[in-house]
Amino acid sequence: MASVDRGGRHLPVTPGVQLEPGDVLVTGRDGRMGIAFIDETRMAVGPNSRIALTNFQYDRTRQTGSFLTSVDRGSLGVVSGRIAKSGRDAMKVRTPTSMLGVRGTRFVVEVH
Repeated sequence: MASVDRGGRHLPVTPGVQLEPGDVLVTGRDGRMGIAFIDETRMAVGPNSRIALTNFQYDRTRQTGSFLTSVDRGSLGVVSGRIAKSGRDAMKVRTPTSMLGVRGTRFVVEVH
């Protein structure tokens, strides 16, 4: 199972679904999803995860923006794109106990 929670509605995950700031990505025991963003950031959401896309803004002309993701539980693998390279603290990942500033890298976050 994998879904996008948007304003109290549970939307099925299908290829090409457009995500919005505030969406929450939810996977069940056997669920996974892969996401590609317009700035070339790629994410892999593992089983039993709950991850909020708190903020995503990207200016294609300037190739700058801001990105904040909150990992409440589960796992998130990230290959950062242009936003992370555009400025200090432009991309952040929040967990229940920490805040990560991303500056152009690959990483995995796991929250139990």
